[in-house]
Amino acid sequence: VLSLFLMFLVMSRMIAETGLIYMQPSWQPLAVLIGLFGWEALGPQVVIVAGLICAVLTIDPREALMPFVANALKLGENTQVRPGRLGWVMAIVFLVGLAVAVPVVLGSNYARGYPLMDYWANNNVPRFTYNAVSNQMDQLRNAGLLEQSMSYTTWQRVQAAWPLQAEQKSFLVWGGLGLLLVLVASYFRLRFTWWPIHPVLFLAWGTAPLARFSHSFLLGWLIKTFVTGLGGGKKYRQLQPLMIGVIGGDLLGGLLWMAVGAAYYGTLTNGMLQGQT
Repeated sequence: VLSLFLMFLVMSRMIAETGLIYMQPSWQPLAVLIGLFGWEALGPQVVIVAGLICAVLTIDPREALMPFVANALKLGENTQVRPGRLGWVMAIVFLVGLAVAVPVVLGSNYARGYPLMDYWANNNVPRFTYNAVSNQMDQLRNAGLLEQSMSYTTWQRVQAAWPLQAEQKSFLVWGGLGLLLVLVASYFRLRFTWWPIHPVLFLAWGTAPLARFSHSFLLGWLIKTFVTGLGGGKKYRQLQPLMIGVIGGDLLGGLLWMAVGAAYYGTLTNGMLQGQT
């Protein structure tokens, strides 16, 4: 539960403060549990329960609710809407949306079948937990520890986490290195104006959003550096409406071709149905 809170809290702060469109962490709470305690201490039952929770809640957290809530609260603050009033409205909208979405999605899936185009969601995700548990049970069985691991009490599981196993040592080394990089970059950024690296880089490094948007952020940085270097802060503020217009034009261009695609698909489908009849 603490790992879930940590993931969504940091995601929300990164999206709100950095300008990222969305965030997709490449780690899972189950992996953190395995890295801290090891396979033997957790046991197959704990791994399969935690793995199924991760498969539902955190396996692909691009569409996370908390970043939307954070941005909505900020918009309410800008327009002088009290957080308490806005919170009640958001809660009602959430409950109504949930009440509509769940029966519609389940009913359409059962009535018309589940779309199978997403290979990742339909083939990889359902197997992750069971593959992990199968590998864990094989390792424990080969070491003669399977029955013992499944019968541990809570205190025995805590004791079984020591001495550290190979996966625990690897987790602590690489996790500690990541923490060190974030802390060092944060210290230098607060102490020196010339320091160029933001600590958020190490939180987004190697993720899908950064792979898609890194060139855009680099281009924006180059434009900002060029404008402020030649015209200063005044010229930078004068050109902000222009850049907002560029962003709006890009979004409008994408919307236009989505509408063209939808119209083409609808016309094609209608023609096929008429041909069948």
